[in-house]
Amino acid sequence: MSGVKTQQKATKIVLITLILLNSIVTIAKNDSILNLINTRFDSYENTNNIQQKTNDLITIAKLMETNNISFFKNYVADDIFNLLVNNVTDSLMIDSVCNVLDDAGVVFRNNGYYPSALKFHNWAMELSDKINNPNLKSIIYNNIGVVYRRIDDYQTALANHIEALKIAETTGNLKSQSVAINSIGNIHLMIGNPDKALSYFKRSLDAEQQQNNSLGIAINLNNIGNVYDDQGNISKALEYYRLSLEVNKEIDSQKGIAICYNDIGNIYNQKGDYKNALNYFLEAFNINKKTENKQGLAYSYLKIGQLYTETKNYDSALMFLNPGLDLCKQIGAKAFITDIYYSLYTISRSKKEYERAFEFLQLSNQYHDSIVNINVQKDIARLVVKFDSERKEGRIALLEQNAEISELDMKRQKIIILLIFSALISALGAVIFLLYYLRSKTRTNKLLMERNELIENAKMEVDRYSKGLLKAKQDTEMASKAKSEFLANMSHEIRTPLNSVIGYADLMLKNEKNAKNLSYLQSIKSGGQTLLVLINDVLDLSKIEARKLQVEYSEIDLAIILKDLINVFLHKLVEKNIKLITRIDKSVPSVIMLSEMRLKQILYNLVGNAVKFTDNGEVSVGVMAIERKQGCADIVIDVSDTGIGIPKNDLKKIFEPFIQSENNDSTTHSTGLGLTITKELVEIMNGSISVKSKVNVGSKFVVTFNDVEVIKSSDGKENVIYNSDDQVTHFFNKNAEINLNDINILANSLDDEVKKDLTVIYENYFEQAYNTRMSMHIAVFVSNLKIFSKKNNIHELTLFCNELNRRLSSFDIEGIELMLKKFDDYYKCLS
Repeated sequence: MSGVKTQQKATKIVLITLILLNSIVTIAKNDSILNLINTRFDSYENTNNIQQKTNDLITIAKLMETNNISFFKNYVADDIFNLLVNNVTDSLMIDSVCNVLDDAGVVFRNNGYYPSALKFHNWAMELSDKINNPNLKSIIYNNIGVVYRRIDDYQTALANHIEALKIAETTGNLKSQSVAINSIGNIHLMIGNPDKALSYFKRSLDAEQQQNNSLGIAINLNNIGNVYDDQGNISKALEYYRLSLEVNKEIDSQKGIAICYNDIGNIYNQKGDYKNALNYFLEAFNINKKTENKQGLAYSYLKIGQLYTETKNYDSALMFLNPGLDLCKQIGAKAFITDIYYSLYTISRSKKEYERAFEFLQLSNQYHDSIVNINVQKDIARLVVKFDSERKEGRIALLEQNAEISELDMKRQKIIILLIFSALISALGAVIFLLYYLRSKTRTNKLLMERNELIENAKMEVDRYSKGLLKAKQDTEMASKAKSEFLANMSHEIRTPLNSVIGYADLMLKNEKNAKNLSYLQSIKSGGQTLLVLINDVLDLSKIEARKLQVEYSEIDLAIILKDLINVFLHKLVEKNIKLITRIDKSVPSVIMLSEMRLKQILYNLVGNAVKFTDNGEVSVGVMAIERKQGCADIVIDVSDTGIGIPKNDLKKIFEPFIQSENNDSTTHSTGLGLTITKELVEIMNGSISVKSKVNVGSKFVVTFNDVEVIKSSDGKENVIYNSDDQVTHFFNKNAEINLNDINILANSLDDEVKKDLTVIYENYFEQAYNTRMSMHIAVFVSNLKIFSKKNNIHELTLFCNELNRRLSSFDIEGIELMLKKFDDYYKCLS
């Protein structure tokens, strides 16, 4: 177990180094891109050539989107497009610019940058409104539909492809027709309508054959094969895959060849012919890697890794699964990530690496649950849309039927008046009109009966859909309740034995004297406490979802809580060399009525996150009160940091369970539940929480508790500020006896050869001990340093070694931490 942890620590160090190097390269790259954009913008401003201005603006927009540059000279990407629109007035040039923008959208789409792709396609569509070119609009609609299909928004995708098909049929454009028909077939295949999909693919194939378009023929042959594969007819599927492969080879379509190789490999894999399957997968992998097709390459990594896993060739599997996982995270392929984590779980379990296996299984389940939740939300949304649509149609039909009934009533009244008038003229006329009236009434009653029957049927249909939607809602609520009860029960079942493990480890720590055993016991206790925190988080979340969480209010003093807050995080602040400052405004009452336990839980989560993601600067906590009415006040708490910040795209989902910002690096870990529980607790306590953040600048969380009961007012007291530097100074003064005598003088007394020997000890033994904090590594470092000090007759270092050994034997964690830092400072003085 300790070997695994050591390996993990070493891996983290390597990753941190790579991240730092990557950051340096990224900064240099961004400077280069900004210089290039600046050059293009100068060219745009200094030329009168419209074509040159257009090219410069399009290039600037592409560079900003490709390199994620939000602002340039106070311009955003949409401002660049507006400049482009103002410079283009000629119809031919508008047509040309629309095609360039649409082509750029296709490039972004193929590279997985879907928001950028939609932005360029929509720009092309907006600009195309200035000219009458239906063929261009049809192409753009098809491209927009493909982007929405890639992000699983099938309803919007289908609407765009249908619009493209309507325009193409009006103009007789076979190329746009075939693209739209093929896309509609793909959507039907994705939503589980294989028969409709097959019909559309065959229509698209006929259109492509009429145009003699080999690429379109190859695509549709492959799609037909996909339908047969989906239906379980693998022999028919293999036949069409091979036909598609032949056409792709004729036109040298590397992407198409790779797709066919993967599809054929899947067929052989289903047959159990792993050798042929692997050959085809490897061929596809080589092509995708050569052509830099990220989506295809991610799929190849997955299929080859799964095949090696299935055949128990685990070393080869890991060679493909690990880089495949990185690529899938980069392009956001959640389904692929789920499968790769499950394969890694299978490998770790087979190797009896149960801790890693459990971690991979958890990650696989998390991504799977995320996909399931998205699918459930899509299903509910589709039911609601269908119900609303059909309810609207039913209402329209009812209104039309009511109008017809009203019209019939009016006709009947006119007939009655006419008959009465006719009776006054003559008896004969009265008899004739009476007969006509009776006949008309019979027809009217028959029509009314038919209309009433239609109305009843419509009402029954609407009622049926209402009951179906209600049942779907009830099923969803029951599933959510069952999940919450299961989590609560499992958390209790796991927590009981875990408390026993932590308790026995704590008892053994008090009696054990062996340093090595103490290190193992401390690792057991630390790991158990971490797992207990996770289980408590899950239990709190399940209680919140089940609405069973109890919040007990009591009289509290915010000043005491905020002062204790610094002590809780003091060691971490010392370790990271950052400040924690708490400020209490004089408007804050001395005593208020609030839940002390839940308030501490909220503050520990927010401040813990701030400290975790801040490497330089400070974390600050501010409290103020806003009096709303007599005896009550709104308490506002803000937690700010100067850390890595949260990307704008992550701000909306940061409070969701198991969601962490993509800006987090690999050195920070958490359960993914802290902010979710914090938000729920704040809302339960009649409050709200918001967040503002900027990448590489910092984040600010603001919590507001509304209408808090004031027990004792502030009585005009001054602002109160607590600074962690004061506690840190006290901490170091308390441990002043741990010292190296006159480090600077000692450093100057060592010759170059002795310093070189000390550097060997620092690099080979101290860095490992300092990074891992493991007893074994610290003992090895002390042993080598003691030999060095005796050899060179350095009495101060000999005393330092004896003191560190004494603290290691007594397992004085704080003392060991401080002495290691002292030696690190001492060595740096030498250099």
